[in-house]
Amino acid sequence: MTMRSLLKLALWTAIPCVRALGTDLYLGDLNVVVLTDVHGWVTGHGRHEPDRDADYGDVLSYYLQLKKIADEDEKDLFFVMNGDFMDGTGLSEHPPTALLPILEKMPFDLVNVGNHDIANSDTVKHIMEPGGFVQ
Repeated sequence: MTMRSLLKLALWTAIPCVRALGTDLYLGDLNVVVLTDVHGWVTGHGRHEPDRDADYGDVLSYYLQLKKIADEDEKDLFFVMNGDFMDGTGLSEHPPTALLPILEKMPFDLVNVGNHDIANSDTVKHIMEPGGFVQ
């Protein structure tokens, strides 16, 4: 099973299935899509770990399709970055000057920082400054 398949399975089984994205997915009044512990792997894991091939484009596509359905059904859908976006690839250098412009393109409703995100004072300063990731 690929990471893309696992991502879909994890998101689709979080609530009882009834309708969405080629499969049925029940949407309650309040729904949350959570992205967590990516550790800089915004482009997936590539050929060295082909079972972990989901990237931010896959996540964004899933969220936008689900958001369209939620809007049509007049349901609330929140997109949450649950932290630990740092440490793992060269994009997550300290401070994360290359990674943050990518993260800022994602339509997160809420951003939580994890222990890897606050472990370096340069990173904390960078994400907290005006125009930074955490406002």
